[in-house]
Amino acid sequence: MKKRIMRWAFILIILIVIADQWSKEIVRVWLEGGAQSLTSFLNFVTAWNPGVAFSFFDEGGTQGKWMLIIVSLAVCLILLRWLNRADNWLTGIGIGLIVGGALGNVIDRFRFSAVFDFIDFYIGEYHWPAFNLADSAITIGVACLILDGLFPKDKGAKKGRG
Repeated sequence: MKKRIMRWAFILIILIVIADQWSKEIVRVWLEGGAQSLTSFLNFVTAWNPGVAFSFFDEGGTQGKWMLIIVSLAVCLILLRWLNRADNWLTGIGIGLIVGGALGNVIDRFRFSAVFDFIDFYIGEYHWPAFNLADSAITIGVACLILDGLFPKDKGAKKGRG
């Protein structure tokens, strides 16, 4: 079971990285002509984020870029170690989504020294900070891990000790 979870998590990581990089490249080229309004609550915009979530820690320059890359890769390694012990699908999916999203953003930091964000969700005048597919994967992955932690399976009941 653990090997299947790990195998599918790695497939998910690869798919997220590919989809993230592909979507960023397509939208980045498309937006060379300017922002695109898609609906009454969604735009595609060009936003470069040199920091972390919501542009926190964006003053670090080159040193900050490398620090964020190192921290991101360290978190990925810790999560992959956790994945090696994962014994349920929700944990495997959550870790796969987080690692795939983190690696997608690390690739941007290597290529551009910033992460390309383009999804601008808003309600009226309130705009959520721009984000991308990698950010969405990380958010959903964290939600999976939280749900897994809130509703753990009773291992004793499965073994007849209940």
